[in-house]
Amino acid sequence: MRIGPHEFASNLFLSPLAGYTNLPFRLVVREVGGLDWVTTDLINARSLIERNHRALQLAQTCPAEKFLSVQLFGSVPEEMRDAALIVESMGIASVDINMGCPVKKVVGVGGGSAMMTELAKTAKLVRGMVDAVKIPVTAKMRLGWDENNLTAPDLARVLEEVGVAAIFVHGRTRAQGFSGTVNLAGIRAVVQAVKNIPVIGNGDVTTPEAAKHMFNETGCAGVSIGRGAFYNPWIFRQTLAYLATGQLPKEATYADRVQVMRRHLDLMIEFFGEDYGCRLFRKPASWYAKRFGPAKEFKRGVTAFRTRAEFEALLASYEKWRAPFLEADGELRPQYRPDPLVASFMLDPLPAPQPGAFFVYVLECANGSLYIGQTDDVRRRWHEHVTGRGAEWTRQHPPKKLVHWEQFTSREAAVRREHELKTGFGREWLKREIAAGRTRQAGDDPAVLRREAIPVPKGPVDVW
Repeated sequence: MRIGPHEFASNLFLSPLAGYTNLPFRLVVREVGGLDWVTTDLINARSLIERNHRALQLAQTCPAEKFLSVQLFGSVPEEMRDAALIVESMGIASVDINMGCPVKKVVGVGGGSAMMTELAKTAKLVRGMVDAVKIPVTAKMRLGWDENNLTAPDLARVLEEVGVAAIFVHGRTRAQGFSGTVNLAGIRAVVQAVKNIPVIGNGDVTTPEAAKHMFNETGCAGVSIGRGAFYNPWIFRQTLAYLATGQLPKEATYADRVQVMRRHLDLMIEFFGEDYGCRLFRKPASWYAKRFGPAKEFKRGVTAFRTRAEFEALLASYEKWRAPFLEADGELRPQYRPDPLVASFMLDPLPAPQPGAFFVYVLECANGSLYIGQTDDVRRRWHEHVTGRGAEWTRQHPPKKLVHWEQFTSREAAVRREHELKTGFGREWLKREIAAGRTRQAGDDPAVLRREAIPVPKGPVDVW
C-alpha cells in the first residue's frame, strides 16, 4: 500500500473516532497487529495554531507511530494551511482533512460534511494546503450531503486534480449520520472517479468478512475500520489472515479481551494520569464488554471506578457474577453467546420486522432455484451466504435476491401459506408469477387470500 512517498504492508486503516482514537488506543491496536496507518481524532485547525493544550494532546505521538496522520477540520484556508505546516513540523507522516463529520458544531463552521457542498471553495482550500507542505495530504469524506446530493465522485476528481494523495470515503451521507445501510455502490463510484490515487472504503466494517466484501464490491485499495476495532481490536490481524488464507481465525476469548483491556487502561493511566485516565477509559471499557456475553454487572460498575485497583476489583466481582453463564471449560453457554456481528451492507434484504407480523419470503438463488421460508430461517440462510459460513446446501444454492414476500397477522396463517408455496401446485404457480413479473407483496386480507388461494395437494411437502 502506498500513500504519497510512504509505502507500508497493511491495506487496513484505523479510522478516527472523536474521543476514542487517542494515543493509548492507537498503540494498543498496533501491538495486537495487522495495522500500519492510523489517524488521530479530528483537531480544530485554529486550536492547533493557538497551541491549545487539548489540540496538542490529540496530536501527541511516539516513535512507535511511524505512519500517523493528523486529521484537521476547519473552513478558513489560511488556518488550515498554517495548521498543516505545524503538523509537518512535528514530524508527522501525513495530514488528513475532515470532510465527513456530520456533527452540527463542525458543519456549522463550514467544516466536515459542509465542505462537500461547495466544491470550488473546497478545492481552493485544499490546494493551499498541498502547496504549503511536503507531506501527503489526504481527505476523509462521505458520499454527499443527502441522497439527492451525492457529490463524492465529483469532489474526488477535483481533489485528485489539486494534489490529494488518497481519499477515505464513508459509505453514508451526512443526512444518515451513523444509521442506515452503508452504500457500497456509492464507494465504488468514488473508486471509479479517480485515476491514480488510492480510495479507502469505510463504514460498518465489524468483521473480516465485511472487510473482504467491501474490497470485492467496491474495488477500493484499502479498508478503514473504526467502531469495529473497539468491538474487536484483533480485527486488523484477523482480516489480513482471512484475506491471505480464506480461513477465519477464532474470535478472541474473554481472557484475551481482559488482557488487552488491562494494557489499554495502563496506557491511559500512563498518558493521562490515574484519575483522568480511568474516567476516560469508562467508555471504551463498555465497548469491550459488548462481546463479553452477559455483562450487566460489569457495565454497572464500570461507570464509577477511579483507580487501577478499583478496576481489578470490578473484574474480580464481575467474573464471579459471570460464572453461572459458563460451561465447564470456561466458555459461555451457547444461549448466552453474543450474536455474530454483521455489517449493514451484509444484512439480509428482508423488510424491517413489525410487531405482530409474520412473513413468508421467497429468495431467488443464483442457480435459478427458489428458497421459501419464514423470517428466522431465511435470515439464517442469507447470513450463511454473505459470511461464507453456510451449510453445504447454501453453498450450492447461494441466494441472490428477494423476489416475493407476504405478510400475515398470525403464525398459523404464515405456516399454512409457506406450506402452500412449497408444494407442487403452489411452486409451479409461484414460478409462473415470477416469470411474468407478477409477484406480490400480499397480506392476509380475506379478499387477497381468496384471490390468491392455492389448493394444497395431499402427500409429503416438496421442500427446495
